[in-house]
Amino acid sequence: MVVRAKDIRPPKPITDADFEEICGAFEVPLAAKEGLRASLDALVRIFAIQIERAGQQPSLKRDAQGIKRALSQIQKAGTKFSTFGPASQIALGAIASWIGPMVSARWLRHHFPADPLVPKPKDPPELRGDRRRWRGEQYDIEDLSLYEREGFVGDRPVETISAILHDVENSLEAALRSLRFLPGARGGRKPLIYRRYFLVNLAEVWHELGKSVHGGPRSQFVEFCEAISEAIHWPTEGVAPDVPHAIKLWRNLSQKTAQ
Repeated sequence: MVVRAKDIRPPKPITDADFEEICGAFEVPLAAKEGLRASLDALVRIFAIQIERAGQQPSLKRDAQGIKRALSQIQKAGTKFSTFGPASQIALGAIASWIGPMVSARWLRHHFPADPLVPKPKDPPELRGDRRRWRGEQYDIEDLSLYEREGFVGDRPVETISAILHDVENSLEAALRSLRFLPGARGGRKPLIYRRYFLVNLAEVWHELGKSVHGGPRSQFVEFCEAISEAIHWPTEGVAPDVPHAIKLWRNLSQKTAQ
């Protein structure tokens, strides 16, 4: 049997009978049983919520289609703005009070480097109690350039909106490129992400019990993972070959947490 992502459904709570059987099979000390029970119950609850929520979320394919539709509309809007005449320039000047505060002076200089209306960098204010200037550098101080930014947008509304739409277009294209590198973007079998991370958490639980975490032949940890999988009504097929990958991920995450 090949286990697929759709086979990993919200885990069921571990029954008292299954829990006692697991504790007996893996010689869990009496003093550790209460903590183990709490850890396993928390894991089951958290993963059940996450998997249920994931099932309600739009698919990667649907997200990509939505971004493509938005990108197409942005491109159409950009084309439309490029055809506006002088009358539209005057009418669109009213956007200055909304768009002016949104765009920075640095952004305006990047898109319109030779335009004389673009705000220039400002000298920093003097520090209180200190008459010395900061080393002569100049900075973009947004409150000091707001009037100039609104003036620029009011005088160049079509050019400003076109530049904004162009940036949004580039951003959406970058987002589409990024989606291609996500799991499942090319179709095929979806990775069993939830099972992998559930095994990672079981490695931490096993470690806290004072037991050795390894996935070799006759590994008790592998048997423990299979027993827990069966108890929560998950398929046990493929657990053993996935355990070494989960252990590697667990060790990497443990090292990062300790740093």
